[in-house]
Amino acid sequence: MSAWGNIAGTWRKGVFWANVGGTWRKATPWLNVAGTWRKDPSPSASTMTASASPTSVTGAANRSPLTTVTTNETAVTVVGGVAPLTYTWVGDVGDMSPTAATSANTRFTGQIEGGDSTSDTFTCTVTDARGQTATAAVSASVYNYGKPSIA
Repeated sequence: MSAWGNIAGTWRKGVFWANVGGTWRKATPWLNVAGTWRKDPSPSASTMTASASPTSVTGAANRSPLTTVTTNETAVTVVGGVAPLTYTWVGDVGDMSPTAATSANTRFTGQIEGGDSTSDTFTCTVTDARGQTATAAVSASVYNYGKPSIA
């Protein structure tokens, strides 16, 4: 029987043996994790990775006044980890924002004047049920090809 053990902060699968009354036996799949006895963790407790696709998104408008422009969609795919997963999108500059800040799939929006553009890099941090994290980055740009407003 295979069991999972937390060895130096990393969950590892293996067969664990215990000496019970002078006889070596395979250990039960129960572990004491932080004072709580738990059954085998999910086999997907391996290292978690995240990737975004596409890694660069754009949006455009052709309006003269200040307008909101939205990019095409990007999606984060996660390999490994233990469900449920949480997603948090954060931008570097702050001129734009995600339309779904806590979802795997999102678009980005920015308010820009005619003849202007803005861009930002967003990082999605994915956290699994055990607190393990992985990140993915996306470059987002929006353009407004309309004529600049005359003040």
